[in-house]
Amino acid sequence: MITGADRLGEAADRLGEALENQIGDSLEMQAAKVKDRVRLNPLIQVDETERDLKQLELSAKRMDYHMKLATAVLQSGLAPKHFQNAQSLFVAIEYGVSTLGMEPMSALWNISVIQGKPSPSAASAVGAASQYLDEAHEYKYYDKEDNELPPDTEEAYKVVCLMKKGGKSYYGTFSMGAAQKAGLLKSGGGWEKYPKNMLEARAGMFAARKACPTVFAGIYSTEEQTAITPEYFPS
Repeated sequence: MITGADRLGEAADRLGEALENQIGDSLEMQAAKVKDRVRLNPLIQVDETERDLKQLELSAKRMDYHMKLATAVLQSGLAPKHFQNAQSLFVAIEYGVSTLGMEPMSALWNISVIQGKPSPSAASAVGAASQYLDEAHEYKYYDKEDNELPPDTEEAYKVVCLMKKGGKSYYGTFSMGAAQKAGLLKSGGGWEKYPKNMLEARAGMFAARKACPTVFAGIYSTEEQTAITPEYFPS
């Protein structure tokens, strides 16, 4: 008699074979683990295992689609200049979709891959963090004497981004003094032209890393990476 475990084991075998033509050995390894779990424990819940296999199949199809999309965009000549190959484009798309909840084309234009790590724009990172917060994030603006300024000010010296998650408050702070100390203030640069926006980007990314460490730990925004490794962003 064919048992549920036998049926799921066969399905896992088929999935493993299908994954040979897909990207990402990790999915094939996961399928093998599911298959072993079924065979070692015949009493395992069939519904649970079927769900795991279905999820793996969907992941494989999604990743295959993203790789094809990355290849097509690169061949079209419309890919951002800092992407050198389809693999780096794929990493940006996959990270944006699976981790940040973005649409594929939005991920393509808002995420870079620098030294092997995905690097989202600060705005996209703050937006992605919002799905985990108790309420909308908030920016506060201050002058050099630490007096709070109205939200529509264009003359802020310091910006603080507040994010609330799990009943706790997380703050990201950046000032023009910190920017000067870091060597970011250059004639004709973004910090001179759009200081408020640049301060918001730094403060927002700091807050996102603190509030959502499982998502952004070790991840730096494109704005941060541009200052560190400008050679990755040819004009």
